[in-house]
Amino acid sequence: MIQQIDDLRAEAGELAGLLACLREDDWPRATLFKAWTVDDIVRHLHMGDTMALASATDPEAFAALMADIQARRKEGLSRIEETRQRLDGLGGRRLLERWRETLERLCVALATKAPDARLKWSGPDMGVRMFTTARQMETWSHAQAIYDLLGVERPPPARRLRNIAEIGVRTFGWAYRNRGLPVPAVVPSVQLVTWATPLALTNTRPGHFSEEEYYRAPVDNYRTYPVYHPDREPAGYWEALKRKKPEPLVDLHKKDPTFSWIAAGKRVWDEIDVPFFRLYDAESVSMARSRDYVRKNERHLILRPDGTLAMYRWVITPQGIGLSLTACSSCHTRYLDNGNAIAGAGFAHHAIGCKRGSAQLRDRLQPWRALAVVQLSPQARVQLRRGR
Repeated sequence: MIQQIDDLRAEAGELAGLLACLREDDWPRATLFKAWTVDDIVRHLHMGDTMALASATDPEAFAALMADIQARRKEGLSRIEETRQRLDGLGGRRLLERWRETLERLCVALATKAPDARLKWSGPDMGVRMFTTARQMETWSHAQAIYDLLGVERPPPARRLRNIAEIGVRTFGWAYRNRGLPVPAVVPSVQLVTWATPLALTNTRPGHFSEEEYYRAPVDNYRTYPVYHPDREPAGYWEALKRKKPEPLVDLHKKDPTFSWIAAGKRVWDEIDVPFFRLYDAESVSMARSRDYVRKNERHLILRPDGTLAMYRWVITPQGIGLSLTACSSCHTRYLDNGNAIAGAGFAHHAIGCKRGSAQLRDRLQPWRALAVVQLSPQARVQLRRGR
């Protein structure tokens, strides 16, 4: 049995606990939701579960029930008027008992279904999981009007509300399309302000880009080139780099029949760098090409069999030639003792500590800025580097 069935039971049980405390004169009271009474809301939930039970147990009965409802609506009855008429004024505690009984029968019926089974509904067919969540969503959302009417604080959110959040995300586009409206390019997002522990010393929390911020961010798309050990650099390589113009890492405007997304992905994996790591100053560039410097710091470097230095890349932008670090492969390539590399794996033991970039260049590139440490004060960064 899928978890969503237990979640539906729990959602209904929570609302039933509130309804069990009502006085008889509370049931006819109007809520702020379309002036529906408490009776109206529970009748609506009961009819929804009755329709769901028919869909899960007798598709022909479901089709007949839907046809009858639509016929009465065409006669001019509103949704709630049709429900009141169909249930013949059922209300109060008798309605509560009937609703709980029907919902339990529905849960039992849903538990017999395969998770990938499809069930009919007034809109598109739904899988059992989404179908069950839709009933939970109805129960949870309509309950709020009753809590508001009674002035009762709702219990803290339970983990089962994830189901409802998921159905909201999945049906966002459909909610616009079935009304003939354009689907917004940016979907709403909610920031969880307590998702992480505040950073030490600053009392600030790490944060993420919203979708809107993501699409506003400038696009950086430049090819990068290997950094060679000075003793292994091909003749004329540096002069050829100086003559190069900035080129796109992936040029989507020049796709031809031979274009391969797999090849483009491999290029991104091998070459993409992190823009704020880039160093354009002459001293840093000269340091990376200095035989003396590289020899003194060999224990901090990973030399590949082809003579290139792992992780370091030259990048050519309108600012000139800069020294940078790769973004993906730096952290997710394992270098074996025989010089072979395994893309996608974690660091090898020798790639974490002593070979994690040369000391001076590492401090200049400040790779920890890719992590939350970027939010620490300069003083805190100094303390971090000193191991305090």
